Amino acid sequence: MNPDQIIEGYLNNHIVVVTLEAEQKLLLRRIFTSIPTSDAQAFVMMSGQLMSFCSNTLTNKQQFEYQAAQIANKALEIILDHKAHKA
Repeated sequence: MNPDQIIEGYLNNHIVVVTLEAEQKLLLRRIFTSIPTSDAQAFVMMSGQLMSFCSNTLTNKQQFEYQAAQIANKALEIILDHKAHKA
């Protein structure tokens, strides 16, 4: 399974994401695709962490903007943490 399939599978099956508007789904897709894919094992680990955080954070459509900001911040944290451990 390639990274795009993993991301799409998650987004197409998340209970809140399926209720979002197209531009909201696109924003989440962009957040998930910010994770580097050059190292498959690292991608799986980082995307798994982000999906877990997203599942716990994205709880309703009404607070999407706030929750999306939290998810974006977590994505950045995960990416920077990976780079720090890699260096």
